[in-house]
Amino acid sequence: MSVFHALSAGNTAQAPTAGPVACTGGGLPCPHVDATVVRAMLIASRGSRVNMSSPASGPRPCIGRRLAELESAGPPRHRRVNVAMRALGFIPSPAKGILHLGPIPLHAYGLCLAIGVLAAATIAERRWEARGGKPGTIGEIGVVVVVSGVLGARVYHLFTGYDWKTGGIIGTVKIWQGGLSIWGAVAAGCLAVVVVARRRGLPTLVLLDSIAPGVVVAQAIGRFGNYFNQELFGRPTKLPWGLEIDVAHRPAQYAAFKTFHPTFLYESLWCLAIFGLIVWVEHHFRVRPGQTFTLYVALYTFGRFFFELMRSDPATRVFGVRFNALLSAALSVTFWTWLVVLGRRERDTGHSVEVGDEAGDLDAPTL
Repeated sequence: MSVFHALSAGNTAQAPTAGPVACTGGGLPCPHVDATVVRAMLIASRGSRVNMSSPASGPRPCIGRRLAELESAGPPRHRRVNVAMRALGFIPSPAKGILHLGPIPLHAYGLCLAIGVLAAATIAERRWEARGGKPGTIGEIGVVVVVSGVLGARVYHLFTGYDWKTGGIIGTVKIWQGGLSIWGAVAAGCLAVVVVARRRGLPTLVLLDSIAPGVVVAQAIGRFGNYFNQELFGRPTKLPWGLEIDVAHRPAQYAAFKTFHPTFLYESLWCLAIFGLIVWVEHHFRVRPGQTFTLYVALYTFGRFFFELMRSDPATRVFGVRFNALLSAALSVTFWTWLVVLGRRERDTGHSVEVGDEAGDLDAPTL
């Protein structure tokens, strides 16, 4: 039973074209719901008794108020049990993306990013030291790498997904509201690592290998910031783990749907799987300098391609396909190829940090 079907109560109704819907009595514009939302509900009402061409007979009640009443009343009694059972599996979204630590408000998005950075730094430091690197090196270069990553992430978003008309110039600095692209973060962060490594005489590939697993864990944690902001979710779904999204955050074409694919969760789990796979590979194969980082990028972009195709947020498109999906496909193919090339190159022991074959058994096969 569709929402508008319940509203019409057996009568037919004409879908409004634009502007607010008139309330009963006086024909004043209804402040509770816009006609665009109602039209989206009509389009989504498959199988209901809705006539898109004939006018409604008699005055209509305020649709906005009626929607609120139906929302609180729930479905008819004979369907409440089934709906309640199905709703038990839905993932609720937080009303606000702010957590309170006593009187101190904390933006959950920024908190997730901060926790992710700390996790990445800790993992990278331990891996660097295990490869013979000087203790404290990651902490010394970490500030430059993190700042570069944040700036790169924001700049990439401003040119590929930022709504300049709505956000304006002031909105460009509001990173706590979201809008940090992993593409820009990894690109700018890697550039910073290369520059710092060359200036300090550090082995670039070994340094990238030490950092990569921590970065993917940081991504897994940071994706929960999108959950708190109710952003970057997928298309509508009725699966038990569907993510509930408030009306204010739903795309106009999906205004009548309540639950969506939790792509933030899919990507987070994929990142954790990548971390586990990298650790497993390093313990079972002789991994050469650069291969760990290459494997990370190849695996992440492979999964990101499919997540991009699931998402419903506005995005730059090329030939009708999301630009980031095409970028993911191109990078995945490139880095899988590079992984093979690195595996065939002769080991350059002079370019490594006295790690020798510590990343795998001498008798283990090469990757």
